[in-house]
Amino acid sequence: AEKGDAEAQFDLALLYLEQDPVSEEHPEKSLEQAFKWMTQASSQGVVDAHVELGDFYLKGIEIPMNPIQAAKLYRAGAEKGNSDGQAKLGWVYAHGLGVDWKGPEALSRYTDAVQGGSAIGLWGLADLYATGNGVERNHELGMSYYAKAAEKGYAPAMAQVGLLQLAQAETGNPSALNSAIASIHQAARAGVAQAQYLYMMIYAEGIGVTPLPTRVRWWGDRLSAASRAGFAESKWYWGLAQENGLMGRADPSEAWTWISQSAYQGFPAALDSQGDYLAYGLAGDRDIGKAVVPFETAAQYNAKAIQSLILRYRDGTIVPDNPERVAYYLGQLRLLASRGDSQAEFCLGDFYRNGVILPQSYRSEEHTSEL
Repeated sequence: AEKGDAEAQFDLALLYLEQDPVSEEHPEKSLEQAFKWMTQASSQGVVDAHVELGDFYLKGIEIPMNPIQAAKLYRAGAEKGNSDGQAKLGWVYAHGLGVDWKGPEALSRYTDAVQGGSAIGLWGLADLYATGNGVERNHELGMSYYAKAAEKGYAPAMAQVGLLQLAQAETGNPSALNSAIASIHQAARAGVAQAQYLYMMIYAEGIGVTPLPTRVRWWGDRLSAASRAGFAESKWYWGLAQENGLMGRADPSEAWTWISQSAYQGFPAALDSQGDYLAYGLAGDRDIGKAVVPFETAAQYNAKAIQSLILRYRDGTIVPDNPERVAYYLGQLRLLASRGDSQAEFCLGDFYRNGVILPQSYRSEEHTSEL
């Protein structure tokens, strides 16, 4: 690898990525090396390296999130025939990450990826049909695609199937609980941060199992190690674990540390939570001025964050009342809805279903241009 062999650089990067962070004294150094060698392999045209490096940028692995760069790398892989690259390019189109939202393009990319054998393509189709994002919503078809992706070993799909089974158990189907726990366990073993957090919660609260603090701590050690290694999503969930006292007692100060680090890397849920911490003074003095920054940054990622920010600006309860920003973000929400973003359509409908009637001046087109 040091002599410039591109394939060796790629293989070395994968070895560093596959290191168990729990067994390492400084797990962050493995990700630093993985990013270094993956970047070099990608620069020399290794197709799989384009796609793997795109994940670093999209997910905030060791570095701040950069969806634009991720989309470029996924495209480079897709153009060379990489099926997972096709699927991941479909994902950024489906969610407007680093590119304009294009539902039909996402559907086309996912379909091509599935034809090439990509489980991630199945995951993408599941997401489209389950949410109605740019296609007619078909819950049953979406669920079948989630199951197929999980059967092919795609760990995030296993976690999603587990969540769906948990929901079934809560709505009167207790037999689904054991299946949910098994699916979440599989995803946790594969390193999915959300699943590791859920598995901790299952054994901390005794959801269908006997509470077992030793098992909670065992999985907490893995989530903590992944956080120290530099995974933005892991930092967010480790912060939640501290906030909710899954390791024994709630620790708002420690939660704030990890949530802030995740937010710095651009993880959307962490940005929203960071804003709440600042606005409510949950880990120190209130700072409304600083709270606005993560709230507005989070609103760049999805319609739900935009909806939350509209209400915050409208009510003036967390951030100062600002009709101009309400109008601007309402315009952004309508723009997303006009492009077929199902989440934006739901958020707009939610305003009216729940009697959230905005003043006429807020709905006026004159307020929808960027400020």
